[in-house]
Amino acid sequence: MKKVLVVFLAVVMVLTLFAVRPLSVLGAGFKDLPADYWAKDQIDYLVSKGVIAGFPDGTFKPESPVTREQFAKMICIAKGLKEYKPATPTFKDVSASRWSFGYVEAAVKAGYIKGYPDGTFKPENSITRQELAVLGVRVLGKEKEAQAFKGEPIVWANDWKKIASWAVGAVTLAYRPDIQILTYHTKEATVDPTMAATRSECAYTIYKIVVPPQVGGRVVIAQTQEPDALMSFATSMMAQRNIAMQYEDGLIMAFPNGVVAPRMALNVPNFKDGTWTTYKVNDKTYMKTTYYLRKGVKWSDGVPVNYEEDIKFGVFDIYLSGKIEQIPTTDPYDKIEKIEFPNPYTMVVTWNDTTPYANLGLPMYPKHFYSQVPLEQITSSALAKKPVHAGPYKIKDWVEGAYISLEPNPNWFGWAGSKPLVQEFVYQWIPDTNTMLMNVLAGKVDLTLIGLGEKEAQQAEKIKTIKVQKVLSTFWEHLEVNTTDPILSDVKVRKALAYGIDCDDLSKRVFLGQRRVSYYPYIALFNEFYRNPKATTPKYDPAMANKLLDEAGWKMGSDGFRYKDGKKLTIELSTTTRQDRKDEAVVLQAQLKKIGVDIQTKFLSAAYFFGTYTTHRMFQLAMFAWGGDPLDPGGYTLYSSDQIPTEANEWEGQNYTGISDPTLSEAIYKATHEVDPVVRQKNYYIADQRIADLVPQIGLVLWTDIYTPKANLAMAGFDYVVSSSIGYTYNSELWYWEKK
Repeated sequence: MKKVLVVFLAVVMVLTLFAVRPLSVLGAGFKDLPADYWAKDQIDYLVSKGVIAGFPDGTFKPESPVTREQFAKMICIAKGLKEYKPATPTFKDVSASRWSFGYVEAAVKAGYIKGYPDGTFKPENSITRQELAVLGVRVLGKEKEAQAFKGEPIVWANDWKKIASWAVGAVTLAYRPDIQILTYHTKEATVDPTMAATRSECAYTIYKIVVPPQVGGRVVIAQTQEPDALMSFATSMMAQRNIAMQYEDGLIMAFPNGVVAPRMALNVPNFKDGTWTTYKVNDKTYMKTTYYLRKGVKWSDGVPVNYEEDIKFGVFDIYLSGKIEQIPTTDPYDKIEKIEFPNPYTMVVTWNDTTPYANLGLPMYPKHFYSQVPLEQITSSALAKKPVHAGPYKIKDWVEGAYISLEPNPNWFGWAGSKPLVQEFVYQWIPDTNTMLMNVLAGKVDLTLIGLGEKEAQQAEKIKTIKVQKVLSTFWEHLEVNTTDPILSDVKVRKALAYGIDCDDLSKRVFLGQRRVSYYPYIALFNEFYRNPKATTPKYDPAMANKLLDEAGWKMGSDGFRYKDGKKLTIELSTTTRQDRKDEAVVLQAQLKKIGVDIQTKFLSAAYFFGTYTTHRMFQLAMFAWGGDPLDPGGYTLYSSDQIPTEANEWEGQNYTGISDPTLSEAIYKATHEVDPVVRQKNYYIADQRIADLVPQIGLVLWTDIYTPKANLAMAGFDYVVSSSIGYTYNSELWYWEKK
């Protein structure tokens, strides 16, 4: 996983970190079961079948633990087993007079329960999550397969070492795409194998046993934008990120809440266990991070991963050689001094500077594949059309202007012996959102990602076969201001524009009032710990806007526009061709006309707008969205003066505004490179204030991501995506077409 900001080239959606699910909305049947509770559908189904029931007070108590005998009853009812009462009890602690006797014995007879070596069943003990896995796998008839599993468990969890040896195989299978009877505790990315399983977790397990995941079919996904590249090192587009989540994999993964977990690596470096350390040499701080690496990993073409060769190639050749123009930023990899391999599966990285992102893994690319052409030619070569990587899917075809298709990668290390589920993913590009909506309503599209807005979503919500998901997002719609432009270099003009924009009116006119307005600097949006409460950018105040323009020498003319030295105050606003972006531009044009500013609009294809127009800083005002990480504000690539893209540095960096301020540069560097959170907070406060004072960007609204999957497309415990480094498809290996 790489730590970069992503440009979201869509026109809809988004969520701020502080938004939570609407827990006030409750589902029918249980007063303590919210309508959006993660296992509500599974619980409702089992209740309808009489497998489980609630309590007399109208509650379900989804977080209450389940005893071993309670689960025995649940599984017997689910599998249609009648109570069995033999003359001699199997377990010495489950007598014939015990309420659960008939269910426990029926489960024993069916081969589901074996008890403990001392002849007990311990009926009143809570069933643990690893016991739940063992029992569930046994019910599915896969016990021998679980027992035959060797090696480290294939789970994306920071506590996998806590899994008992007798449960490693079962827990691995429990998370396998074709089984899926366990879910992760994403707060800390854990399996929690010894924790008591809850009523909702047991219900989820039973549901997956009764209604197992299906193999087959394809999923057609519509986006308004086609990516400008497929290799992550060559683009910042979210349109690519959704696809890349399916065919790329890495040492570390992140859950939707931003919590990281090991993937190809077996650990996330941390200070607690000594795999992340700092030390000083002549008052300069260095760091070391140690990774332990998973064996048996292959690239999608079947060639085994050579960690030392492929990681060094990714870091030093791809990112740091300077030979690939399209790389948005080399941070933090340019802080790496050396990478050593004491053995093929242990990597020690020495950093010549501090960075809080040292535990997020390193870029790795198959050297045997990309070395077929000179580095300078990689992004323009045929290799770029069908890249090789290590994700659950691989690129099948890319027909530019039409579609990209993916097929299962049979060499993916995460299958653990299972078969892939969805057999083909097809991405189509439908720039016009009305056309996209028509395709959704006609059933020709199974899911929209970057696409529909609030108005189209209202139409889609009328169709019962579609689930409209509205997710608060970390994407911030704003105006990027070119501070080196002759007109916009005057901070009074920049502030006047901010004071002249009515974001509430913009949200109502374009987004039905469903998008939150946001005047905060970008980096202050998503993490309150780093937000300076005193740093706010200008809010709508036309009187102040007029005052500042007067002070800047732009006087109102008889035609309602401002002039200076005989030149009209004309500013070009550029953005993409999406209809809602056009609508936004029209509203902004009308609002700024009221303070005498002539806004001329330019609408460009997404590929050109993001691939050239913004990166080469050809704009005056550019309207798009930056996406961030919920756990970390980032911002170094946006605001540091050494991150301004220029021809001299081959357009590397994401400081498109060209803002150059020593105080800001120093503060944002320390905020994003120091490890101590107190030091980081202090410098974020300084950076927040400088951004508010300098106004290199003008905030508009916070997006609401809108997705429209078909109702029978099982998203495998899909949770809200709140990080721009994670695409909606982050767990697509678990998706399938559900049959009940």
